[in-house]
Amino acid sequence: MTASRSSANDRSLSRRIPRSALLAASVVLAVTALSACARTRAPRPLTASGTVEADTVRVAAEVGGRVLELGAREGEVVRAGQVVARLDSRLAEARVQEAEAALATARARYEEAAGGTRDEVIRQARAALDQARVQRDAAARERDRLRALVSGGAATAAQLDQAEDRLRAADKALAAAQAAYDQARAGATRAALAVLERAVEQAEAAVKLARLQADLSTVRAPVDGVVSAELAHPGEVVAPGAPLVEIVDTRRLWVRVYIPEADLVRLRTGQPAEVRVDGLPDRRFPASVRWIAPEAEFTPRNVQTPSERTRIVFAVKVAVTDPEGHLKPGLPADVTFLDVGAAPPPVGGPDSSRGESSRS
Repeated sequence: MTASRSSANDRSLSRRIPRSALLAASVVLAVTALSACARTRAPRPLTASGTVEADTVRVAAEVGGRVLELGAREGEVVRAGQVVARLDSRLAEARVQEAEAALATARARYEEAAGGTRDEVIRQARAALDQARVQRDAAARERDRLRALVSGGAATAAQLDQAEDRLRAADKALAAAQAAYDQARAGATRAALAVLERAVEQAEAAVKLARLQADLSTVRAPVDGVVSAELAHPGEVVAPGAPLVEIVDTRRLWVRVYIPEADLVRLRTGQPAEVRVDGLPDRRFPASVRWIAPEAEFTPRNVQTPSERTRIVFAVKVAVTDPEGHLKPGLPADVTFLDVGAAPPPVGGPDSSRGESSRS
């Protein structure tokens, strides 16, 4: 009987051992699965809040003068190229007229030297040459006559000397007239024409400069946007470079947010994002990372609670696309970054504690 009970116990034990092993194996498999899930968990979404901002352009006059009028008032929408201010241009226009007159004179001189009035010059030079020859011939005949009279005692030597002087003067006048006639027929030299041509070019440049100065009296908007401030008033005399109006460039909107140091590795320039505002909760505005600050800073006071203001963060600009013009500078906005990498280890976890101890 004892032997029968022993064999029964052995059979019962053999049946219980596989069940225990199966239970242990199940526990091991469950722990392994949980560990794998922890390692392959989805990246934590990266979001941040900020304010819609826009680039601001201060429009200045390149020349000084008295402000006649402002072409756009504060709050008005302007387009690139639209007149936003006019300065008194009377002095600049007078300089244009002066430069144009100087150009006309330079061109006339060049054309005259190049042959524009050459026929008339040649005619006058020929007439002068003929006159010089007549006077020289008359002086020669007078000298010959007095020479004969001196031989016969009818004239004095002094009279002959005077006749000789008049003949020499007539010879010089004839030579000069001949040279002038030859020059008129040959025209101006290349060197002289080059000098006159450069004078024309300088006069043309002076006209262009004067016209440019006059055009700069009209100030135009460099970008599309909204006039946010009037910085000058009609009647005021402004210096060159003085700002006249301020324009908010509504085509280039962006949101400035602050990202903790641990999350910075998940961002890159050009990374896609989405922007939401409270007024349009169902609308997602496409955006992208435009700029990441190269230096860290403490969280600004107007962004986080006092306990978080001492956190080290990096400023990030996110450019947002809004062709319909729904977004306005100053609106609070939430940014969701897309295609982010895996989240860093949670604060207080094993990896985190090791990192803190290594840094310390």
